Amino acid sequence: MTVEPKTIPVSYEYVGQTTGSKEVEVRARVTGILEQKYFQEGAAVKQGQRLFGIDPKPLEAQAAAAEAEVVRAR
Repeated sequence: MTVEPKTIPVSYEYVGQTTGSKEVEVRARVTGILEQKYFQEGAAVKQGQRLFGIDPKPLEAQAAAAEAEVVRAR
């Protein structure tokens, strides 16, 4: 066997951890039961994009009660 020098590519593997450059906290403006989620976890979202769908029935009932109170007051 003949021994001769060769160039062999070297690859390295490292363990690492990344963190986001910006973090946000999402808070609901109203209370309610979440029915749908309109985004993928970890995906980028745009300003004004719908994130969740909340059960509208309790909110509609509150609005109807408030409207009835206005009519009664008149």
